[in-house]
Amino acid sequence: MRNALIAAIVAFTILALWSPAATAQSPTIGVFSDASAGNCNIVDNGPGVVSVYVVVISSPVGLTAVEFSAPPPGCFDATWVGDNSPFPTTIGDSQAGISVGFGGCYPVPVHVLTMSFVTNGNSGTCCVYPILPPPPHTDIRFVDCAPGIIAGVSLDHTINGDLSCFCGINPPPAAPANPVPADGRTNVSVVDTLTWESADPEGDPVEFDVYFGTGTAPPLVGAAVATPVWDPGILEYNTHYYWKIVARDVYGMVTEGPVWTFRTKNTSPSRLVVESVLNYCGPSMTDTVTVAVTIEDALLAIDGGGVDIAYDASVLTFVGCEAGDLTQGWPSFGCTDLTTHVQVAGTAASPIPAGASGTFATLTFLSDCCAPDTAVTISLCPENATGDLRALLPVCGQFTCAAYLPDGDVNEDGQVTPGDALCAFEGYLSFPAPPATGCGPPGWDVRGDVDCNGQITPGDALCVFHHWLDGSCAFCPPILLHAPRIVPPVVTAGDVGRDGDDYVVALEVAGAAAIDAFGFDIEYSAGVTSVTVLPAALTADFDRFGDRAPVAGRTRVGAYTTSPVSALYRVEFVELRFRVEDPAAPGEVTVGGFVDDLGGAAPVSIDLSGSGNDRVAPRAYTLHQNQPNPFNPDTRIRYEIPAGALAGRVTLSVYNIEGRLVRRLVDATRGEGIYDARWDGRAESGEAVSSGVYFYVLRTAQRTI
Repeated sequence: MRNALIAAIVAFTILALWSPAATAQSPTIGVFSDASAGNCNIVDNGPGVVSVYVVVISSPVGLTAVEFSAPPPGCFDATWVGDNSPFPTTIGDSQAGISVGFGGCYPVPVHVLTMSFVTNGNSGTCCVYPILPPPPHTDIRFVDCAPGIIAGVSLDHTINGDLSCFCGINPPPAAPANPVPADGRTNVSVVDTLTWESADPEGDPVEFDVYFGTGTAPPLVGAAVATPVWDPGILEYNTHYYWKIVARDVYGMVTEGPVWTFRTKNTSPSRLVVESVLNYCGPSMTDTVTVAVTIEDALLAIDGGGVDIAYDASVLTFVGCEAGDLTQGWPSFGCTDLTTHVQVAGTAASPIPAGASGTFATLTFLSDCCAPDTAVTISLCPENATGDLRALLPVCGQFTCAAYLPDGDVNEDGQVTPGDALCAFEGYLSFPAPPATGCGPPGWDVRGDVDCNGQITPGDALCVFHHWLDGSCAFCPPILLHAPRIVPPVVTAGDVGRDGDDYVVALEVAGAAAIDAFGFDIEYSAGVTSVTVLPAALTADFDRFGDRAPVAGRTRVGAYTTSPVSALYRVEFVELRFRVEDPAAPGEVTVGGFVDDLGGAAPVSIDLSGSGNDRVAPRAYTLHQNQPNPFNPDTRIRYEIPAGALAGRVTLSVYNIEGRLVRRLVDATRGEGIYDARWDGRAESGEAVSSGVYFYVLRTAQRTI
């Protein structure tokens, strides 16, 4: 013990003489409520003994000794009792200055000292307890493992009188929020003041720097503003402004808010606006164009007036007009076409109140955007206002006949991708409305009609995908990929069955050598409450299969695949399920409007009232004889998974007479049901097999047949 004490004295004599060495990182030391430095709040919530732990929590390298002092601050209503160190070598005490030698190189964090106090439990809220340099030094000193003398940094932690203090370093102010004018607001007064909200979590005083201007990176216009209010002076009309607030507390902690924006009113707070309208030549667009004339923020009450709406009669043909929501019920309201402009006028029984906004009139025109070869834009301007409308600022709109190309860029993002194929497919299902996914900007139907046959179909979507994949599908080719066949395929409906509350019927197709895309419509009476469309065996592996009900009483179905299937002989390709409001009178269903590889097929009528047989689920694993047998060029194999069977992997494989695998027809997850598979007489390599005898085997987790 004597030798250890001498070694410590020698070490700390060196500590007193050496100068601090430069280092990239200073050790940090602080007081905590536990020896592991897990909590920096020292809770004094009642009379008794309180332990305060001194821990070094960071250091660039390991440490061998430390020198500091830690007298209690005046706000800590406590009496020091003594120190206890986990290390045997200490000189002095924490109140007057203490040196602790570790007797080796220790990594951080390292618990240096435990200080004991007797407290009366009356400590002030958020009492700061710092670590101080030991007299007569001016810094906290450490000996690292180099060895070298380095200066340390104190962490000022707190004693909580009522558990309300923040732990550790002073938190910054809250981010500035709730701006006035609100972010993105328009029609802002040019004499508005700017206000916002921001406070310090500890209640420290906060001041603000204000950045304000017409650019997206506004300049500093006010520094150290004491209150969350700023008067920018008189602003310009019809101008976008950007502003930002930086909050700073008295300890220099800073929080920067986001950049907000607003737009001021026009030169007049009240406007008479003709809306801009876009039209184009495409399958989903009509020749009828409606143009709204609106009032924005009426400066005064309006009880009558008129205005001329100028237009180009070579582009638009006037049809008529209707009163808007602001002029409904006016006893006198009408329009007169004067070829170069339309006069709109009326008088009110009850005035439009000051400050009101809404539609004054709706004009209807006819346009033929298919006539010009290029885009055409004309102005639609309010002119020669009379009566109370003279107080409104006239704002022109535009009518544009846009020109689009069938370039496959359906979502108009500048490139052709699988997303465009999906957008075209969704557009077919929701037609004439834009794609339900929101991917279709104006002109989507023209850009997606890549076979240029005047309609967008699943075949167009498949072509867009192939174009992206390998360039194998050309847009608007001279020979259509899905041109109408001389002998169209035949679509028929199987028997209508019952499966619980569902009326079930399978659609079958024959006479189609290769099917990679198709679509059709299902029309039904109001008595049908729901329609479910499911792929059948032929289409189970299609890349895309979907349906939508864009209007009441009609469901549209579409599908495509990159691996064409054959349906020369009758095979199920879709299962339809219907629920009806009145089972006694279920009504009829019509399937028609066939496109792509089913194009030209005659409509199919389905009488649901003729369905009296319940659909019986399979009772056992069954593998049926293929049909036809023998065959050329393909054959159909039906298999059944019994009711109650868990969905699992199913394979259906063809073998030659020597037992070698020729072709795997099915390798998929299947649950209970009746399925069909088709073999076109080809091996896995795609080559036609020779005539002969072949075997096929069905394997499931439960059975092999």
